[in-house]
Amino acid sequence: MGRPSEPGRDPDAGSGQDPRRRWLELLAPSGLLLARVATVPAERIWKDWAAILCVYWIAAVFKSNSRFWPWVSGVVVLFLLGIYCAGHVPQVLLRLGIG
Repeated sequence: MGRPSEPGRDPDAGSGQDPRRRWLELLAPSGLLLARVATVPAERIWKDWAAILCVYWIAAVFKSNSRFWPWVSGVVVLFLLGIYCAGHVPQVLLRLGIG
C-alpha cells in the first residue's frame, strides 16, 4: 500500500524538511553542474559522470523518497557503469593485446 502521510502533504514531495534548506542543498550540485557544462564540450556532457551525478543529486533533493527512487538509482548506476565500460574496456583490451 502507500506510506502514511500528513494531511495535505504529498508523500513524494520531498523529505519533509524545510524548503529553504532544500534550496540551500541545491547550491553545491548546481554549481558543480554549471562548472561541468562550462568546461565539457556539449556533445560529451551526456556521458560526463560528474554531470550525471550532479543531476542525480539535484533529483535526490526533491524525489529521493519516491517509491520509484530505487529504480531511478539502478538506472543511473547502470548508465554510469556503461560509460565506464565503454571508455575503459577497449583500453584494457588494447593493453593486454587482445583488442
